[in-house]
Amino acid sequence: IQCKNYATVLSNKPIQEVSAGRMFYNCHVGVVMTNSTFTQGAINLAASTNVLLWDRDMIRQLMLHAYKN
Repeated sequence: IQCKNYATVLSNKPIQEVSAGRMFYNCHVGVVMTNSTFTQGAINLAASTNVLLWDRDMIRQLMLHAYKN
């Protein structure tokens, strides 16, 4: 999991890093988490490399779900 605290939209670089790290360390899952959002190119790359993207909306949903339970 790579966490990014950015004021701008995230592009491909963190997805490339997580994908490479996942393959190098033979991990099952790679995730890029951010308080921001992702470019369409980053979303497309993540889909083709099986990297999960957790943006601010996903984090908000996870927090609301945890609060309700």
